[in-house]
Amino acid sequence: MINSEIKVLLAEDDEDDIDFFELALISVHPRTNLTTVIDGEQFFRFINTDEAENIDMIFLDINMPRKNGLECLIELRCNKKLDHIPVIMLSTSTNERDVDASFLLGANLYISKSYLLSELSIIKKILMLYEHNELFTTDKKKFVLTSVFK
Repeated sequence: MINSEIKVLLAEDDEDDIDFFELALISVHPRTNLTTVIDGEQFFRFINTDEAENIDMIFLDINMPRKNGLECLIELRCNKKLDHIPVIMLSTSTNERDVDASFLLGANLYISKSYLLSELSIIKKILMLYEHNELFTTDKKKFVLTSVFK
């Protein structure tokens, strides 16, 4: 597993989901530096700071106030300094329209929040994929993560 510190940005508007995500992430990888934003406007402000260039991975909720996750993803992928950062889209459902849009706009994974927040093994798997530089896939069959995969 990753031995160095990992810097994660979580864009999520639900406080309970933020708290659980933070606890889960730190229990899987204690050397985590987590930054959170609670809406699309905060996300936009953050990605336009120098600190954003140090982020290793972004978890981006699709349904956020002010600007949704898809709008945030577009802005991120248009930013040449940050377009290399892996993005994991989060949603309460696997709506095919959101899945397709996320894939076409350049997200790296799409995960149902219920699975992410209930199984630590999914967070471990995401960190392993990151460590082995395997988050960058063009295979849509591997794009939606709805349960633990091997």
